[in-house]
Amino acid sequence: MIGQRRSNVVAIAALIVGLAGGAFAQSAIPRMDAASSTACHVGPAAGTYTCTVIVDAPTPIPSAAPSATPTSTAAPTPTPAPTPSPTATPVSCPTSLATALTATPSGGTLNITGCAYATSSGFTIAHPMTLLGGTLSSTAAQVVLAVNAANVTVSGTTINGKGDAQAFSSGIWAYAADHLVISNTTVSDFVYAGIMVENTGFATLTHDTVNRIGMNVTGATNAYGYAITNDGGIQSHDSTITFDTVNGVPNWHGIDTHAALRSTITDNVIHGANRAIFITADSSGRASSSVVVSRNFADTPTRRGDVLNTYPYNEVGITFVAGTTGVTGTANSLDGWPSGNAVDFQGATNTLTNTTVSNAQ
Repeated sequence: MIGQRRSNVVAIAALIVGLAGGAFAQSAIPRMDAASSTACHVGPAAGTYTCTVIVDAPTPIPSAAPSATPTSTAAPTPTPAPTPSPTATPVSCPTSLATALTATPSGGTLNITGCAYATSSGFTIAHPMTLLGGTLSSTAAQVVLAVNAANVTVSGTTINGKGDAQAFSSGIWAYAADHLVISNTTVSDFVYAGIMVENTGFATLTHDTVNRIGMNVTGATNAYGYAITNDGGIQSHDSTITFDTVNGVPNWHGIDTHAALRSTITDNVIHGANRAIFITADSSGRASSSVVVSRNFADTPTRRGDVLNTYPYNEVGITFVAGTTGVTGTANSLDGWPSGNAVDFQGATNTLTNTTVSNAQ
């Protein structure tokens, strides 16, 4: 056998009749089919031939390889559709803010976020409530928002003045407003005060910003970013000014107390105030006491020619005057104040520790 081929040998003895040159009858040779081939050779005896018939074996048909059992593919997990965020209910702006303030129930909330009101006479909160949001703008010399009740919160409100020389125009003025909270509120461009708290206990002013107070008046005229004070009545007490910012009170005080008791002034930033933090007495001679002043940063006192040397306490970082007692604090940072004017205790004992003074002018 050669490869897949099978050989059959057929011996054919043929008698050649006649002398026709070795011719033989083709009929004596077996007939082959198309799948065969023949090879003949002269045999050993005269007149004989040996022929080999090679028959091709059929080419085997290969068996089909077994089909692999298909592996089932898990259907992909569909991505869940995101849950839509709830749509905030839009605030309906009251036509009259004064009427809406009066109509808000005691302890209730008036949300005026996104609403804007201009006023020539100011607005008043006269009972416990919360005011949220809104923009209030002054068109005349006035207090834009007066608070004359305890347990009032003002949060997220923007209050704008005209910025011109309107005597005693102020952003917020709270009187006898125990447990007042003012937070995340911005007050800008008034002549006298950004936020004034008078005859009040347990007030909290936090994360507020006051911009440009007393910018457009001449000389050392009183102006305050934040003030805790009184009018000769009950002394303001147990109030906190913390994480607040002052940007520009060029002729007076960034943060001020007049005869305040147990005040806390911490973690504030004061830029561009003639005197950054000022602790003093009231008009009746009652002194501030037990005040904590810590971790405040005050820089860049404003050097205005009409203010310099017009008052003995100009350009001072932290000042205690008029018998102030019990002041404590630590880690205040004062940058850029005149040499020797970073802290002025007016004869009181310096009880501040770890004060950083840099870049004296």
